[in-house]
Amino acid sequence: LATTRRKTRRAGLSVRLDRGFAQELPYADGEFDRVFSSLMFHHLDTVSKDELLAEVKRVLKPDGVLVLADAVFHDHGPHKMREMTRDNVGDAVSRRISAAGFDVEPTRMIRMRVSGTVGVEVARPQG
Repeated sequence: LATTRRKTRRAGLSVRLDRGFAQELPYADGEFDRVFSSLMFHHLDTVSKDELLAEVKRVLKPDGVLVLADAVFHDHGPHKMREMTRDNVGDAVSRRISAAGFDVEPTRMIRMRVSGTVGVEVARPQG
């Protein structure tokens, strides 16, 4: 948070930064227009991923948007992957977001020079 505070201050931005857990967001229902998550989803275990998505749906306004960017793995490889990364194989992230009650746009794939592929999911709460 300290690094982000410095960067936003240098950029002349006014931003409120809060420390917390994605599975227990300290905000009111329907408080946000947008939720953005960048390269952290694969660090969560399976249960925490579902809890995060439920919380995001809770804090988004009915016409809000979730933008979730995270690593995409194309297969399990020659060794057994940990649970966290196994949940990001192929279209698993998109399917998980949809199962949590979101309408998900087609995944936008971005090839990174060093770290592989990042999938960007754009989703809106259903109903």
